[in-house]
Amino acid sequence: MKLLKLLLPLIVTASFFWGCSSETSPSSVAESFLTALAKGDVKGAKAYASEDTVKLLDMASAFGAIPKRDDFSFELIHEEIKGDRALVTFKNQKGKEQKIRLKKVDGQWKVNEAKK
Repeated sequence: MKLLKLLLPLIVTASFFWGCSSETSPSSVAESFLTALAKGDVKGAKAYASEDTVKLLDMASAFGAIPKRDDFSFELIHEEIKGDRALVTFKNQKGKEQKIRLKKVDGQWKVNEAKK
């Protein structure tokens, strides 16, 4: 019983940190961002986006350029991290490779696609 009293707080604390760190890699953030966009969930996508990307999402959604895409699928291929920047490469359902840029904002990875 004493052992359980000692281990229980450790288990609860560890599971809290593991649960909260599920999206700490650039790839997992990119995956969540792309999944939200495919569902047409702009608000959900914004949670994974930098300030510049949020502005792009607002502009695109104002023009109706973010439709729900039930047929969208992707496969994450590669993740490259350089300091507080990352580049995630994925393949879409047609086999075309695409890249998504991310940067760390307040210690968290955010999709950082700026207007070109």
